[in-house]
Amino acid sequence: MLWSTMAQYQTWFGSSAYQVVGIQLLPVTPISEIRDGNIEWVRNSVIEEFHSSCVNDAQCEIQGWSILYYYLLAASGGREGRDAAVTAIKELDAAAFESSGGNGHSKSNSIWWAATRPF
Repeated sequence: MLWSTMAQYQTWFGSSAYQVVGIQLLPVTPISEIRDGNIEWVRNSVIEEFHSSCVNDAQCEIQGWSILYYYLLAASGGREGRDAAVTAIKELDAAAFESSGGNGHSKSNSIWWAATRPF
């Protein structure tokens, strides 16, 4: 967030890296393929920070933010990443798709998105 005299690495609703990065990834639409197509940017600038923050906080999955991580994993992790993302999305609780980070995504669309990423 930018203020008149400072910049903060946080959102209005939290300061976890998965929230700060995740909100910038929303909404996931067809144009997201262009953003996620820059594999080096995804790997170096987004996925590591997002993953380390998300894996250490159960709220990431409960609130649906992990869905966005799985999208990125599918886009940047080759065949293994794509397959791991599809498996993980299938295992998510339905409530994740109705929470702050997952709202607007459905399980079926998330599986489709991850499964159709090129590798």
